[in-house]
Amino acid sequence: MSNKHLRKPSGDNVRSLLFFVRWPEPGVVKTRLAATVGAEEACRIHRFCAVRSFQNARSLSGVNLIVCGTGAPEGHFRDWLPGADEYIAQPAGTLGDRLEHLFGHAHQFSTAGVAAIGSDAPLLGANDIAGVFDVLANHDAAFLPAKDGGYALVATAQFQPMIFRDIPWSSPNTLKATLETCQNLGLTFFIGTPQQDIDTEADWLEVAPQLGGAHHTN
Repeated sequence: MSNKHLRKPSGDNVRSLLFFVRWPEPGVVKTRLAATVGAEEACRIHRFCAVRSFQNARSLSGVNLIVCGTGAPEGHFRDWLPGADEYIAQPAGTLGDRLEHLFGHAHQFSTAGVAAIGSDAPLLGANDIAGVFDVLANHDAAFLPAKDGGYALVATAQFQPMIFRDIPWSSPNTLKATLETCQNLGLTFFIGTPQQDIDTEADWLEVAPQLGGAHHTN
């Protein structure tokens, strides 16, 4: 399904949030989690976390929400996660390639910053995201670290493609390498409160008690 008919937002205070999400398919999503809980249960947890994360993002006011899906046609994501402002397919390539491409897309019409989150940090709330957009008024970039060494959120005031290049993705050094790139580029950056993302059964057992209805999914 094409987004060509959508009118892009305009104005002096346009903020865009990229929501990265994979279609829930057993055996494809949450493979580290599936190794201990099974593929079907891992997929159920993925669905729950994705819906909760999307609901948190959608509750933001004054933010252009863009669902960036992979693993299924865009129309599937419209049906599963309705109410976003735009639905767009993730391009091929590394995570860095995809982030660079989609940040470039959103910065074309976002005058007050672009942020990106994934679907595996369901405790990341609307207030946390809104606070990051606020700090972009005085910083070039902002990050909410993930406890595994990556980040649960990245945001930029202006398009900064270099911060997504030559980064060791899915490693304990992902955020560290990104911050080193920021320093080398002379960018100012904000680091917020670390977030717990869900990759393993231990992660899920830590987070689940804080999520009401965590044992029931859409």
